[in-house]
Amino acid sequence: MEEREIDLLDLLADILRHWKGIIVCFLIGAVLSGGFSYIQFMHEMNEACMEIEKEQTSGDITSEQLLRVQAELALTGAAKMAVLMVVDDEQELAAREQYAEISVLMNLDAYDISQVELVYELAQADMQDNHMLGTVYEDLLNGVGLYDWLEEQTGIPSIATRELIAVVAKSNKDISDVDQNIIVGNDSMKVTIIHAEEAKCAELAQAVKAYIEFLQEKLTVTMGEHEVSLISENVGSVMDMGVLDKQIANRNTCLNLQNSIEKAIDGFTTEQEQYYNLLTGNEEVEMNVGSSVSFQYVVMGGVVFAFLYAAWWMVLYAMNGKLRAGDELQSIYQIAHLGLVVKSTTSKKKGLMDKWIEQLRNRGKRTVTEEQSLELATAAVKMSAMKSGIDTVCFMGCDLKAGAGTVCDKLKTALEKDKLKVTVLNNVLYDATAMEQLQDVKGVVLVEKAAVTMYREIAEELEFLKRQGILVLGGIIVE
Repeated sequence: MEEREIDLLDLLADILRHWKGIIVCFLIGAVLSGGFSYIQFMHEMNEACMEIEKEQTSGDITSEQLLRVQAELALTGAAKMAVLMVVDDEQELAAREQYAEISVLMNLDAYDISQVELVYELAQADMQDNHMLGTVYEDLLNGVGLYDWLEEQTGIPSIATRELIAVVAKSNKDISDVDQNIIVGNDSMKVTIIHAEEAKCAELAQAVKAYIEFLQEKLTVTMGEHEVSLISENVGSVMDMGVLDKQIANRNTCLNLQNSIEKAIDGFTTEQEQYYNLLTGNEEVEMNVGSSVSFQYVVMGGVVFAFLYAAWWMVLYAMNGKLRAGDELQSIYQIAHLGLVVKSTTSKKKGLMDKWIEQLRNRGKRTVTEEQSLELATAAVKMSAMKSGIDTVCFMGCDLKAGAGTVCDKLKTALEKDKLKVTVLNNVLYDATAMEQLQDVKGVVLVEKAAVTMYREIAEELEFLKRQGILVLGGIIVE
């Protein structure tokens, strides 16, 4: 007996034959996993509520807090993070839109900006301290003190003036004046002021000059005598591409944020949408018991249980030691395969699923009826007997009463019409009387019932017939 190979198509069909059991196991797994996820959810929710009670000093947990805890627990880490990112983006978008609305810089006409340039010379008795003097003035003029001063003097909010004034201190640089170039040996400081309105720009310039005079008096006490002289004041209209770039960058950032927010919200699940509404207060959210049952747990549990059920049948198929209808006796036992007698299709009505599985099992094989398979088996036995030169044939097998006996009777009736003598012996291996009747038999055809006869029983029958010198014409398998 050769090692038998497993037909993967037949294995698949055998597993799918239990499709009803697979569905039942899927439902059982889904219910158990869903119940487990609900218990886990309630446990985590109770722990979260206890943490909230510890943190707050007085009062019971509000319904809004309960809703938020439920919504958070119903989401995975990635799903929750996606909602929080959208909320952060919305806050950034609102801040940028508010900034664009109130900012003077964002509302400037970049092609026509009023600008005042003030250039100062900073001089001190000790020339070694000149560079430090310029640095101090630059730091102070770029600080909040100037912005608060300007708000008091002009009424322009300090948040706006910060973007309208730029201060840079230099040492030994050429300073361009309207009429001539002046070489300054001491530190110099340049203050640039811009605004949409020429009058406001001039007003800011006057306030800046007043603040510099105020600083000079104040710093004389701490840094000693020094001079801060205005050596150039230029007024005019300019086109500033840097301002235009900032305006365009802010608009593009707002558009990108808006598109990202809309795209993310469109892809929200029901749980994410509920959590988002809780965080933003857009809509009233009601307690949803269904959200406490994890859909992922339900699906995963159903799939795992169904897989385990299918794996069980796969193991049974691989370990099954009984003959299968699709086996080839020639490849396993080196005896002629004289035919397969199929079941009657009228005995049991099959559903669509069962029919499809049967078609899968018989894929690549020609379908025949029970009568046709009997006729083919009869013809094969007759031809084998004639070639062997015998006129007496014996049908034998293990447990013919399981269904193969009826087939033997039909074959016997058909063959006797062709002048062949046929005897039928059941369970020769286990029945001494049947074994003795084999003494006068010249040729034997094994008739075995699929899913009943064991592989080892066929091997033992063949070994017995070989010892007795009885010719084996072949074998027939009965579904």
